[in-house]
Amino acid sequence: MAEKWEILDLLYRAAGGSLTAPLGARVGEAMAGLGIDRAQGRRAQRAVYAPDGYIIAAQGQIVTARTIERAKATRQESALLEAVGLTAPAALQSQAGALAVSTGDRLKTTTTAASDRIQASTANIWERVKQTSNELQGKSAQALEQQRIKRALGRPTTRVILDRDDRVILNMGELISYKAIAMARDADVLDLLLDSVYTETPQFSIEELRAPAKGTAAL
Repeated sequence: MAEKWEILDLLYRAAGGSLTAPLGARVGEAMAGLGIDRAQGRRAQRAVYAPDGYIIAAQGQIVTARTIERAKATRQESALLEAVGLTAPAALQSQAGALAVSTGDRLKTTTTAASDRIQASTANIWERVKQTSNELQGKSAQALEQQRIKRALGRPTTRVILDRDDRVILNMGELISYKAIAMARDADVLDLLLDSVYTETPQFSIEELRAPAKGTAAL
């Protein structure tokens, strides 16, 4: 009977309909697939990138249906949810709540016993999702941060970066280095640094491109 309940069917289809995929992967895909629509209409608090560096949502952008389609196509649903201030469990819970209302309207003519069984099944599924959600969110956030760090290295800053004692970590226009990343992390201003990266491609002459000193790996 469980296979006939709508919420189980949605989770199964959102996970690709595979019974052989690892449980963690299936749960993660289901969470993203069911909760991603809750991001629509919200403002992205930080930029979201595809694995190839393509911008899915810029910082400050209102998420649209097209934004959600790009996130689904690049499997960045979790990153988009986090960018608008939603956790995967919260988005799924909201989606499950909406589904429960719709299901409740259709089940008004059924018995109390049937309603109790549906509620018990939903609670059981939710417990299984919660067991893996924290780990999945942590890995997603860490991977996104590493991608942002890689894109920032070697690029100039667009503002002065200070530590908590107002000491200058980087002046505006100075290049971001591994040392600067480490110092910003220690000073709890890494997000500020990563949000202040100059991403345009400057136009230089050959002479301007040449640094005053050769690098250690230069020929």
